[in-house]
Amino acid sequence: MLAAALAGALVAQTAPESDALKDARYRLGLTATRAVANFEAADSIEANLKAHGSTLNPQIVTLKLRIQAALNDAHKALDKGELKQTNDAIKRADSMLDKFADKIGGA
Repeated sequence: MLAAALAGALVAQTAPESDALKDARYRLGLTATRAVANFEAADSIEANLKAHGSTLNPQIVTLKLRIQAALNDAHKALDKGELKQTNDAIKRADSMLDKFADKIGGA
């Protein structure tokens, strides 16, 4: 009985991913890569500001945290195979990332 349940769980975990989920995984990767690039740019700006006795605008820091949370939500939803939730979280992250990039002068 337990072996059958474990075998069923294993089969469920190795089931082929749908094209829609593959696309979502790809888009999430692109968004995450863009986020990392912009976060590194912001970190560089912050270091330069600190050297001159200033700090990064708190709104930028808050936006960064919100982007990270949306990306985490997207990863969790994708791992569960929840396509709508994944796409919603990616859209939220992309939207906030556009604002973040505008604020720091990134791409």
